[in-house]
Amino acid sequence: MRNPTIKDVANKAGVGIGTVSRVINNSAQVTPHTRQKVLDAIDDLGYEPNVAARQLSGGKTWSIGVMSPFFTTPSFVERVSGIQQRLNDSGYDLVLYSIQNTEQLGRRIVEIGTRNRVDGLIVLAISLCAELLHKNNPDLPAVFVVEEDIQHYPSILVDNVVGGQLATQFMIDRDHKMIGFLGDSPNQQYQHISPTEQRYLGYNNAMQRAELPIVDEWCVFAPYNQQEAMKAALHMLSQADRPTALVASNDTMAFGVLEAARRLDLRVPQDIAVIGFDDIPAAYNAGITTVKQPLFNSGHLGTEYLLNWLETGQVPPEKTVLPLEVVQRTTA
Repeated sequence: MRNPTIKDVANKAGVGIGTVSRVINNSAQVTPHTRQKVLDAIDDLGYEPNVAARQLSGGKTWSIGVMSPFFTTPSFVERVSGIQQRLNDSGYDLVLYSIQNTEQLGRRIVEIGTRNRVDGLIVLAISLCAELLHKNNPDLPAVFVVEEDIQHYPSILVDNVVGGQLATQFMIDRDHKMIGFLGDSPNQQYQHISPTEQRYLGYNNAMQRAELPIVDEWCVFAPYNQQEAMKAALHMLSQADRPTALVASNDTMAFGVLEAARRLDLRVPQDIAVIGFDDIPAAYNAGITTVKQPLFNSGHLGTEYLLNWLETGQVPPEKTVLPLEVVQRTTA
């Protein structure tokens, strides 16, 4: 029989893994009622090892922090799944830090260096965290899985400009000349985490290289959710002069386009071809043609880098660029 894990404790107590970790590390950010539920679950399961005792004996917390603004969006779920799989049986527990704004980010960085200690940190998307972390906690090993180049820390990323070019060129190669772009609006709290700007630049590059017109009315940006994407696509595709193909900056936006096409009785891909970006599991089920990026693998690799760093002291490569590829299905 396998030993119980922190996830087993969280499931039994009906709380998140981060809450269990905070109880183990005696954080004040847990209510007495919740703390008792977690302690009861630890006792019932016989959860080992005792993180507090290991910290005292070895100067370690045996915890890995994961910092992200979006734990519920599909692409981030995939990355965290890759992180958790690599951590399984590693002896390290996972602590999640959900960041809602830059002010909270600053507080978290300070807390990680003081009371809420972890042995290492994986940062998803928040590239501006690199400067704050380097200033406030420079000795903490950290690996960034981000959308742009950073300084001070190893990073894992994809070339989103190339990705936008790949998606657009795919449509051009299928003889589309009227190609639009639907992206998600920049996040006002984090100016540097959206890859849409780079993917849109790739779209522009491919269109200009093919000497095709870039029509302002066909380049639309909407909030990052399927409903808003559907509304934006409805407006664009209801016009008499409309594109025959759309490049969506992510699969969620592509789902919105498909819903708009259905409501307008447009055939996909005959009347409107659609390509997304990310290749989340739902894209496979829906038959969406998309630019595949290795979401699960990026989380897994980032964790591998960090664990090796902690175990050997060897700093990972400064920058690792992961490959992109178009996966053709039924929408284009």
